[in-house]
Formats: sequence, structure tokens, C-alpha cells
Amino acid sequence: MRPVEVFHNGTTNVRAGTKNDIADIKTPKISEDVMQILNFIDGKWVSPSTGEFITSNSPINQKPIARVPASAKADMDLAIASAKAAFPSWSSEFVSNRVEYMLKLANLMEENKELLVHYETIDTGTMESFNRNENIDMCIKSLRQCAGYFKARLARPMSVIVSGDLGILPESLKTKEAMNLTYREPIGVAVIYSPCTVPLLHMMWKVAACLAVGNTCVCKPHHLTSTSSMILSTLIKKAGIPDGVVNIVFGEDDPVSEDLGTNKDVSAISMMGSTTCFPAVLPQATLAFKRTEVEFAGNNPAIIFDDCDIDECVNGSLRSCFLNKGEICTCTRRLYIHSSIYAEFLERFKKAIREQIKIGDPRRSDISYGPFVSKMLVEKIKSYITLAREEGANVDIVLNEEQEADSSIKISDPNDGSLEVEGCYGEHFIAPTIITGLKDDSLVAKDYYFSPVLSVFSFDDEDEVIRRANDVRYILGTTIWSKDPKRLERVSKQIDTGFVWYNNWYLRDMSIPFGGHIAYGSGKSGADDIFEFYTKGRTISSLIP
Repeated sequence: MRPVEVFHNGTTNVRAGTKNDIADIKTPKISEDVMQILNFIDGKWVSPSTGEFITSNSPINQKPIARVPASAKADMDLAIASAKAAFPSWSSEFVSNRVEYMLKLANLMEENKELLVHYETIDTGTMESFNRNENIDMCIKSLRQCAGYFKARLARPMSVIVSGDLGILPESLKTKEAMNLTYREPIGVAVIYSPCTVPLLHMMWKVAACLAVGNTCVCKPHHLTSTSSMILSTLIKKAGIPDGVVNIVFGEDDPVSEDLGTNKDVSAISMMGSTTCFPAVLPQATLAFKRTEVEFAGNNPAIIFDDCDIDECVNGSLRSCFLNKGEICTCTRRLYIHSSIYAEFLERFKKAIREQIKIGDPRRSDISYGPFVSKMLVEKIKSYITLAREEGANVDIVLNEEQEADSSIKISDPNDGSLEVEGCYGEHFIAPTIITGLKDDSLVAKDYYFSPVLSVFSFDDEDEVIRRANDVRYILGTTIWSKDPKRLERVSKQIDTGFVWYNNWYLRDMSIPFGGHIAYGSGKSGADDIFEFYTKGRTISSLIP
């Protein structure tokens, strides 16, 4: 069959038609080239059924970087059908063969790391240094780690020897013993949504586990941040992963999600981030007894006791509050500082912000954080800052002293923390903002939103701070700063959170259970939990001669 041109990025044609065809994507200059993204279904790149595309602009300067398919229900249905058709052969593959495909994909991602770093940076506004040193490496690690872990896990079924002394058994069996073996098996087709923040990593966590145990999937990246997923599709093809095992449908959530919860060919749905289709899809899926996994971020507290190492705490809190402009699900949103060190800590913390946190083009190595990916999110953050002022709180916009002196950043509106940044599109930037004097029940402190905006409180005793820290709907992770091991353990057991860091933040192994409590969502990432989610059990009882 004659190959068909399906993609053009300004310099290279990407063709599909034979099994080994693969796009040779080169890094374009943001001002000159626009990536044409296409749905990846059954191993082919295809246009959306609507024939329409959405222009995606870089949050750095609002220049177009991609044309994203405006997909519809028909495209999702086609991708699900492709995944269903691929399931029997993929699930029956030897685990070692599936692992080999995954390791090939990991190696290809490593070879193309700089390409992925570039697009994750210009597409999301995430720091290039973060993408290079953490984000993409964690994507690769998730593939390798899942490949190794699930290969070993699937090879050892749970076994129990049971005796026949139950009263309901006939006499002939009461002296017998049986071996009970429980095997874990793949469940079928999974639909995996990823958010607009750190999109590739959040997708790979799920996809790696899904594939390793023998499922097939349809991935649904956020329409604002789709370029790295397009590149991923070409690497999947080059790795030789059979057609239909991984499908990727691009576009806005609602059109492609219509009736997804009742689709009989879907066994599991995983959603992460503020996906608009949650309210429609999840009730349907629950009533249809599908596996569902939902993950939000958290309104995460840091509790700073008077015996902490203040220097370590200031430096650790800078990272937990402002890494990727607070646009990470575990970032600290609320600081509770013991009253005896409140003034000293806050003064030193603000001084550290002025000296160390620089805002600008995320491709620069000396910049701490860049723009937000979404104008809607920026407007939401600004509304909370405005609300804090209206409630009579103290709002302190803290700017880097060097940048303020050379005018490379300027406050656009002193009421809401918005910034003009030299060489960038200013409407997507928010300054580090410290809010004090809030009431505990203020929406500014209680709601969940990614931002470099911190609600700061003082406290006097342990019981008080535990109660106040727990008084929100979303908690994913908590950081506690103290030199007292007994206090650390005592407080951590009373915080309604899924993850607690003692005197550090963000240090964790990806195999460890990870997820929050309360309205954070359902399900957890981590080797054992995600293994259970993507598999079903089958127990066989066999008499022992």
C-alpha cells in the first residue's frame, strides 16, 4: 500500500503505511514551525472525524506551536475499538516480550530526551532545567521500573494450602488438602486522561503499568499540552509496540468523552487533574461497575515547629512552594509557623524569595519558574488574591530584587500579582505572593488551585495546628519540620494525608503508594496499588494428591 502523508512539521514529512515507518521529528524554532498533531489510532496517524483543529500557543510568548485535533466521540470510539482488537494478542504475549517492548520505548525516550525536554518546556511553561533533570528522567524510569516490577510480580501467584476440615464438605474431602493459587490477569481496555501540568509524566505513570500487565489503552492528553504525546506516538511506533496497543486521541475532554462511562468495551478509566468531563463520566462508569481512578492535587500544609532547623526549612519551603510556580500536585499551599518563630521565619523566607526566585523564560537556566499554561488558571489565581484583599488580609507581592532593579519584571496590577516579564507574554505570569491575616475559613486558604500564592498562619500548640491543617477538602502531601522524632511521628499520624515528609519535600520512590485523602480523589499510584487497579484476580483450587 502506498504510504500516506499524515503529518508535517515544517521540515519533515511523517508518513504511515508500513510497520516500520517512523517520524523523524526535528526540534523546530518556536517562531517558525507549528507541529501538526494527529490522532494515533491502530498504529496510524489520522485526522479527527470533525476535520477541525485547535491552535495551541506557547504560554511563554503566545506564538503558535501546534495544531491539535478537535476530536469527537467518533474518534474515541474508533480508538477504543482499536484497543479492544489488540487486547487478545497483547494480553497473551509472554510478560518478557511485553517488558522488552517497554524497555525499547524507554531507550528511545532517552535517545530523544532533549526533543521531549524542548516541547514540554515550550508547551507547558515548565522549567527546562526541571524537564531535563527530573521530569523526562522520571518518565523513562517509570517505564523501566514498571517493566521490572510487574514482570516479577506476575511470575509469582499467591498460593495457600488449605485443609478440608470444613463442615460443609463431604467426608471424602475432609482429610484432603488443596492448593489455592491466585493469578492476576489484565482487565482489558483502559482510557487514561492526563492533565495540562507535567503531562507526559502523568501519562507514563499510568501507561507503563497498564501495558506491563497486558492491558491496552487509549490516552487522552490535555488539549493545551499535546506536543510531547505526539512525539511519544512516533516513539511507540519505532519501538515496534503492536498497532492498537496504545492509541492517543487529542482534543478537548468533553466532546470525546460523551457516553464513555457506558461504553461496554472500556474496563477502566483513569483521570487526573481538573478534567471537565468528571461529572458526566464518573457516575456512568460507577453504575456500569467499571474501574475508576480519579486524582486531583492537594491544598497541602507545611507545619513548622519552633525546634526546626530554620535554614533547612526556608530552603526546603522555597522548593515546596515555588517549584514549577507551585504547579505540582504536592506543592505547599499553606504554611503553619509556630508563633515563637513566626516573625523570624517569615522575614527570612521573604528575603530568600527576593534573592533566589527569578521569573522569566523557562528556557533560561537562571530562572526559577515560568508562565502558567492556562490563562483561565491565571485569572482564577488573580481572583483569589483580589478576594484576600477584599477580606482585609495582608497581601505581600515579593519580587526578586535583582529583576526588580533592572526592570526585567514589572507588576502589571498591584491588586492581583500579575506580572509583565521581559521577552515573554505577561498575562501568564504571577508573582510569589504571601498572604497573612486570613481567617481559616477563607476560600483563599481552603480552596485548591495551583499557584505561587501562599496562605501563612501562626499557631501555638500541636492539637490546634493538627485541627487547622486538616480543615480542608483536599490534602495530598504534608511536610512537617521538627527535630523531635516523637513529635514528627505523633503529628503525622493525625494529619489526614496520603504522604508525609519529615524535614524534606518531594523525596520519594515511584514504587511507593502515592495518593491523597478526603476529596483528593480515589485510587493511588505506586507499584502495588496500580497493579491491583489494572488487574483482576482468578483463584484456582487444586486437590493435593
